[in-house]
Amino acid sequence: METQLTIEKLAKFFGICFLLTAGLMVLWFIVFLVAGDLAFNVHSCLFDIQRPEWEMINYCGMGFIKILAWVFFLIPYIALKIVGRRKKV
Repeated sequence: METQLTIEKLAKFFGICFLLTAGLMVLWFIVFLVAGDLAFNVHSCLFDIQRPEWEMINYCGMGFIKILAWVFFLIPYIALKIVGRRKKV
């Protein structure tokens, strides 16, 4: 069993993580658009929250996850691809 961690494997890992995070963001946005009223009703029963506050929490959460995905997955993926390309030359 090969356990050596190479630049290519690490880049593939970060790429897959970024795609999974992007998929989560798309799912979150679709649920927010399609079932927004249902989700708000559920959360307003659990917490004392108004509609504008709930929407702001969702938008900020989506933005926060997007920034985290770029910083922790996409940028390292690009950097590893650049380093891997230079190493081959």
